[in-house]
Amino acid sequence: MSSTTAIKSDRDPALLDTAAVYFTVTIATLGAILMSVTSSPTAKGASFLWFPAALQLIAGIWLGKWRGLIVGGLGAYLAGIICYGGWGLRDIIMNLIAGGVTNAFLPSVLFTLFHIDPTMGTTDDLDGSKGEPHLTIRGWRLFMVLCIVFIIAYIMNKFHMGLWGYIGPFAVLLIAPSLLLNMSVRSRRDFVLASIIVTFASLCSALLGSWGQVFTLHQSWPQALLGTGIGWFLGNTTSCILGLYILAAFTTTAREGGISLA
Repeated sequence: MSSTTAIKSDRDPALLDTAAVYFTVTIATLGAILMSVTSSPTAKGASFLWFPAALQLIAGIWLGKWRGLIVGGLGAYLAGIICYGGWGLRDIIMNLIAGGVTNAFLPSVLFTLFHIDPTMGTTDDLDGSKGEPHLTIRGWRLFMVLCIVFIIAYIMNKFHMGLWGYIGPFAVLLIAPSLLLNMSVRSRRDFVLASIIVTFASLCSALLGSWGQVFTLHQSWPQALLGTGIGWFLGNTTSCILGLYILAAFTTTAREGGISLA
């Protein structure tokens, strides 16, 4: 039996289910806030920053594809209901299905298929030593990153900067590794493949969201792609890349705490 299989077999399903509940509540809460503040006028959630996509990704990797499917879909669906009472067919397609299948389930399956280590083989040196990472420091740095990205996204959205508005969030993502941890990626293969996977998953999510507009609102595909798809894709991709940094920074701790199958 491999060490990975041994780790998975030791996990308490009740603990994983509890973690799934927390993920669902967090995705629903943050999603509702972001839908209210930074969403595109034509499609709720298609914004400069859809941070729940990062949480959906992490849930799929840590909790497994089936729990991730439920958590990702239900969390996004509840966010739409809380924010604007969205529970119709369009919301089922764009929140429940897109959130669960493309944002959580698909990355989980592909990470497993390509044997990607979510820690990306990272080493860290937060306090000048090579000992255990300081979770409190890392948590505060993550909170700072989220605040900065959220503020930039909000400002750019209010000034109607169009696609130029993504420059700010992407710039913050470039410095995220040094803010979250002094990141030394030993497995560049894992990081590159993971980046390709989340970009592909974000593309699938954006196409599904655009199809939801076409199918339920009878928009043309060019209208749906321009009004929904581009913003959806960039917002999801930005958040999922941030999610990769979070995976690298916190997966080891999640494993030790029993809330990660990865």
